[in-house]
Order: sequence, then structure tokens, then C-alpha cells
Amino acid sequence: MYYILIYMYYGVLFDFAGTLFSLRDMRKQFREVLIDVLEKGNVQYATDDIGAAYKESVAKAFIEVGGTPFYYHRDLFKVAFINFLDHFGAENTEELSTYGLERQTSMAIQAPALRSSVLPTLKFLKESGISTAIVSNIDNDHFYPMLERLDLFEHVDFVISSEEACSCKPDPKIFNIALDNLKLEPYHTLFVGDTPFADIEGAKSLNMATALINEKSDFGLKIISDREFQISDIKDIVEIVRGK
Repeated sequence: MYYILIYMYYGVLFDFAGTLFSLRDMRKQFREVLIDVLEKGNVQYATDDIGAAYKESVAKAFIEVGGTPFYYHRDLFKVAFINFLDHFGAENTEELSTYGLERQTSMAIQAPALRSSVLPTLKFLKESGISTAIVSNIDNDHFYPMLERLDLFEHVDFVISSEEACSCKPDPKIFNIALDNLKLEPYHTLFVGDTPFADIEGAKSLNMATALINEKSDFGLKIISDREFQISDIKDIVEIVRGK
């Protein structure tokens, strides 16, 4: 029974940001970016208001920019910065938002560190004959420098960005490009991500199995159904593909 279940999944596709590395670990650096932008514009702000204001600004930007099958994330975050600066009554929002986007890009490339279990898990999957890919809603100017710095190219079989695919999750196109490239059938593929809508619902719409990572808990592997899982660490993927 063990040997039948271990090969039920022939491929595992991973989201990138928030999945292979934690966004929570980058909060301090990003907060520093936001403060830097405000201070560069001589904008008055309340320290306690920064996080909530930016979160609201991103939500508004998704409504303005993100409601289509494909959009550039640089456009999304440019609008988010403009909304953020408008919240504090800043002037020169165009100049300041461009500066903020540049600072954010630099921080995003340099700050992330892989979760400690990522490389051992990828090694296990490769040794088990399971194909792997990274499927990310990140523009190329972020995505490829990050992959190179984190030394991920040699550990996965395929990578695809939303910019290359001209498709952003949950749109099916970006998922299908990865599946087709690796010659995988959706039913025998597991998608691992951290966002319930873009990652999980997008993958489920194509009949892939899904694993939602929830780093706020240490419950390990939680089985929702035989096609749906919740995990607290990337290493929990090993239990899924082993059928344990």
C-alpha cells in the first residue's frame, strides 16, 4: 500500500512568496521601507497607523488593478504606494511611489530566506521521482534575482512567473503552463500555497490536490479531505506524498 500511495502524486507545484519563504519574517524590513518613503516626502504620520494604512491601500489597489486575469505586480504595488501616500496626505505621490517601488524591489530581492525545510523537502521529492515547479505571481525583475540568490534553480524542474505566463493565479493559464511543461495531469499533482483564493481555489478549479500553508499554527499536517490539506511547514508535504 505504501508504494502505491507514494507515487499517487507525480508532481508538486509550489507558490513562491509566503510559501517557500515567510513574509512575516520580512515585516520589519518592509515597515522600514514605508517609513523611509514617508520621511523622504516629509509626510507626517502616526507610527501605529502605518501597517493598517498599507494593508488597506493594497486592498484598494487589488480592486483597481488586480481584477483581471493578468496584471503586472509593479503596477499593483505602484497604485498601493499612491493609495498609501494619499492616506497620509502626501504631495508628489508619483515621485514618492516610484521611489517606494524601487526600495521595495531591492528589499524583496535581498531579504527573503528559505524556510529551513524547503531544500530537504525538494531533495526528497527529486529522489522520489516527483517533478517540481515554482508558480509565482511575481514580476520577472523580482522573481529571477530572488531565485538566483536563493539558489533554487538546481532544486526544481521548472519555474514560471505571472509576467512570463501573462496570467496571474487564480487564472488557469499559469497553472496549465506548468502542468504542460512537466507533462503532469492535474489529478496527480499537488499545489502548495499560502493564499486561499489565488493558490488554493485556483488549483482546485483544475482538479489539483491542494495544501494550504498556515505558519500561524504548529498543528503539522491536517487532512481536510483526500484532495485537500493544511500544513504548518513545507516538510509536511513529505507525509502527503507518502500517503501517511
